[in-house]
This record gives sequence, C-alpha cells and structure tokens, in this order.
Amino acid sequence: YYPCPGRIQHTHLVQHIFGTDFLYNTNQCIDNNNRKKSQIPKRSHQTEQNSCAVACQEFVAEQLLDREFSEQELIQLATERGWYDPATGTPVADVGNILEELGLEVERQNGVTLAELAEMLDNGEKVIVGVNNMVLANPAMANLPGMSANHAVQVIGIDGTDPDNIQIILNDPGVENGQGIRHDLSTFMTAWSTSGNYTVSADKE
Repeated sequence: YYPCPGRIQHTHLVQHIFGTDFLYNTNQCIDNNNRKKSQIPKRSHQTEQNSCAVACQEFVAEQLLDREFSEQELIQLATERGWYDPATGTPVADVGNILEELGLEVERQNGVTLAELAEMLDNGEKVIVGVNNMVLANPAMANLPGMSANHAVQVIGIDGTDPDNIQIILNDPGVENGQGIRHDLSTFMTAWSTSGNYTVSADKE
C-alpha cells in the first residue's frame, strides 16, 4: 500500500497495488498529427491521488467503446466491487476488472517483452502497464532500494523513426497534460521493469 506522498516503500509492501503518491509536471507532449486522435483523451489527469489505474481503464474504455465515461462513476463502481480503495489504489490483479465489466476482453501478463508489447499495439489492443512514476521522472531513482511499481499508464505507441532514439508514447494520468507524453526507450523499460513488465491488454470480444 502507499501511505504518505513521497515515501519510498519496500518492494514486498507495495508490489500488489497501483496507486500514485508522487506527481510531477512536464511540458512534454505528443504532436497529435503523429497519433490517432481517438487515443488522446480530452482529459488525462487522474481525479484522485491513487486512481491512476481507474483513469487508464477509462481511457481504454473510451477508445474501444467510442463513448465517454466519468472517472468518478468508474471509481464508484470499482470501490463498491472492492477493486479500488481511495487510500491505497487498485490491486494489480484487479486492473482490467472495470473493462471486463463493460464487456471487453482483458488479458493480464507478467514478463512481457518490448516485441510482444509492440505486437499488441499493432493488433489494435489497448495496453496498460505498471511502472514506477518516480523512475519515469528520473531514471536514476531506479538505483534506490525498494523501487517497485506504484503507477499505471497506458502505452499508445512506439516511435522508432530514429532507431537511436526510440520513443515510447504514453497516456499518463499522473502527469499534468500527460496525453501522448513521450519517454525514451531506456527510461520506459527501467520504469516498466519495476512491475516485472506487468501488462494488461484489452480489446473488443
């Protein structure tokens, strides 16, 4: 569980929950001409401190079902079903439950490779991954003890235009203006590795 903001917790205490207790600001954003507008949410920032996984499921649901959802309504649903706790976030095993409730097909996997992630995206699947958001902000943080996944983001693309500077494109609900935010491959892979490359993919049945 994630107690107070900014505290670094030991791995065994936090590995089962996706919430965020550290938000950072950035001006990085994607040129919408490079991505389908349907993958860029109108609003990206999560409405509660630990609702990142709910927000990501909202993004995915809107993209696959072509309709708008209220994060607050989804939070209420998840809270009533025991899938979300405002104080601690979403248990890893429950990420995707909202999407299944909405009739979407969901697959959860550990140890996903970059090639497998790219294949999911190529197949039109929507992908949520577990990361550590402090590592996304500063990859050197990965060297600190106890840095485990504490955050969920949606991966919407991989830009390999420059093979020497591959970019991973995310919708990050923990960042102001996080729609289509870009991270270099090394930073993303380091942050993703904190979850054991945990991935939730969704598609229409």
